[in-house]
Amino acid sequence: MNTDKDCPLCHHNCKIGRDQPISKFTVEGQAIIREWGVLVRRLKTNIKAHQLNLSVICDTLDYQTAEDIVGPLLELPLLTDCAVRLGQASSHALQRLAENTVLRLTGRPTHHLENSFRFLDLPREIQWQILGHTDLVAPRPIEWVSGHGIVLPDCSFTSAQCTCWRLPTALFQVSKGIHECATRLFFSKNKFKLPTLDWSLDGGDHSCVLRFLAALPRHSLQHIRSLHCVFSSLEDHHLDPDSQAWANWHATAAFMSRHLSLPDLTLTIEDTTSRGGPSVFNLTTGIDDSAETRRAERKLHQRIAEPLAQLQGLRDLFLHFSVGGYGKFETPGEQEETVLEKRIMGEAYDSRAHGKYAEEVQRREDIKRAERPVFGPDGAQIWPLY
Repeated sequence: MNTDKDCPLCHHNCKIGRDQPISKFTVEGQAIIREWGVLVRRLKTNIKAHQLNLSVICDTLDYQTAEDIVGPLLELPLLTDCAVRLGQASSHALQRLAENTVLRLTGRPTHHLENSFRFLDLPREIQWQILGHTDLVAPRPIEWVSGHGIVLPDCSFTSAQCTCWRLPTALFQVSKGIHECATRLFFSKNKFKLPTLDWSLDGGDHSCVLRFLAALPRHSLQHIRSLHCVFSSLEDHHLDPDSQAWANWHATAAFMSRHLSLPDLTLTIEDTTSRGGPSVFNLTTGIDDSAETRRAERKLHQRIAEPLAQLQGLRDLFLHFSVGGYGKFETPGEQEETVLEKRIMGEAYDSRAHGKYAEEVQRREDIKRAERPVFGPDGAQIWPLY
């Protein structure tokens, strides 16, 4: 059983099951389809209209098999609600088949799936509002990895409303006008989460953010509103003044200063490096090196923050160098972050008041909401199954 957590807001059954997909062109697949037909016919004779909420998960290898799975369902009485998953891989055809099946089973019209709409005749402001409800605005930060591109979730296509996100490349190719609108919306409404380091490509020089920004079309850079840079596996020597990583981080900040709209930009810097617990014992001397380790860590974080002084007029700066409690009172680590934030943004700057922890609080609430159990008509818990 795999309850993939990449889609915490998805339909509660979307990620259930990772069995091998079936095909009508195999003996095993034909047997499953026959048994499925018997089951649906029995279900048909024992339910009344508008009383059943049905979820069907059957991953298929081809469209013909998917048609054989949904075909018997269309003989059922009208359902109160329905969700159908027909595959684990991205397939527009399977998604349309699942949507059409659900609409017919729940008595809703399907003609809108075939009719076109003259979207380009709408005023630009209306187009902008409509596009804001498409996948141009991702449900969570967009992660990018050097050499691989945007990280996409392993999404299963379902007829139910699903937040498994896909980059809507087609919207950038409709026309010049839509391309401009989509570019502005995509870069202004999304948060981009970027690792500074990719050992497989740069050997530890922390140039990934710079490569990402430099690869973007220049006209898109002015639309970026939220950038999240993540330092990982960061050692004390990585940002020494004579290191390539130090030069690259300075160059990254300088690039931001020249090309990004700083008054509109929220910049988040995070260090996720694990450096041990409260006590750090030197294996050679047996002496507790905790204090020395913390001093080295503070010095390292000061070096991270130093190049950010170039970003005069930045809208918001959020530094995450410690595990915060997100409580009313600051931890010692959070106090150090505040000192560095004020050094760059000014003494009057208050990152908490500007929403430094708002995203983390919302993320925790979403997880709690997604983990609520689902109960069947008889009151028995049907999800999770354990």
